[in-house]
Amino acid sequence: MKKILLFTVAVAFTRLVSAQCTDLFISEYDEGSVNNKAIEIYNPTASSISLTGYTINRYSNGSATITETMPLTGSIASYDVVVITNGQTDSVWVTGSPGYWSYGVSPTLYAMGDLHSTGLYGTGTDPFYFNGNDAVTLEKTGGVIVDIFGKVGENPGLGWGPFGTNQYWTVDHSLVRKATVKQGVTANPATFDPTVQYDSLPKNTWTNLGIHTCDCKPAAVNEIKKIDNFFLFPNPVTNNNFTIKATDFISSVEIYDVLGNIIFQRITNNQRGDLYVELDHASKGIYFVKVRLHDNNIVTKKISVN
Repeated sequence: MKKILLFTVAVAFTRLVSAQCTDLFISEYDEGSVNNKAIEIYNPTASSISLTGYTINRYSNGSATITETMPLTGSIASYDVVVITNGQTDSVWVTGSPGYWSYGVSPTLYAMGDLHSTGLYGTGTDPFYFNGNDAVTLEKTGGVIVDIFGKVGENPGLGWGPFGTNQYWTVDHSLVRKATVKQGVTANPATFDPTVQYDSLPKNTWTNLGIHTCDCKPAAVNEIKKIDNFFLFPNPVTNNNFTIKATDFISSVEIYDVLGNIIFQRITNNQRGDLYVELDHASKGIYFVKVRLHDNNIVTKKISVN
């Protein structure tokens, strides 16, 4: 009997492991001011995944049936994300952080791995009017649930968890999926406690939006090696201009300030060699230079402007 039990446990564990890192899941939930709402979706696999057949759905105020749905289009590159926002994001964000949101388009889908890419627009009604007490699901063809945020069919009042403290994480917070989470919640949970799988950030914190860290991604041996494939000169920068000296092909460069605002962006079409960068309007401080190499690896380095 003991051998049979051990064998059963081993089989169950094997199935659990094999189910991880195999399909898309929600990697960030942002419930910001007014209509500033966003859902980030992560691809934990080694291959690009088409979004055709996937939908984002909202189950409003404890509804057991879908209130609003949005079919997705486009695709997500390996170990990359897309961010979907409420099309009526507050206009304050047009020129502020996050600068890659648009205003007046409902709804909007952006391939955040390529901030320079043209937006891909979904169709249908907008499920992005959630306010902390609506369940949100990521589903695919046939109504197969890929991930659930919240609990379908439950109205938690103002929001969910942590329980007994009268603090609602799903209201006025940005929730980032922990790196240890490798798959979505595929069955409606008996209890939804956001503290188990999410880290909580204050309302309107966008610095993690568009980037996700997950243990599904193999140890970055190649990325570590490629860090030495380019360097920034001079660093610190004294006249707001510097050069990216590369021994590898570069497909794009993006520079961010410490608040996550993008201040520089260039598509280089796999340029190799020196790339001159002018930051004429950059104030003194620390910035982050994000370089996408030709093999889709991304390396980020810090630079100081004096």
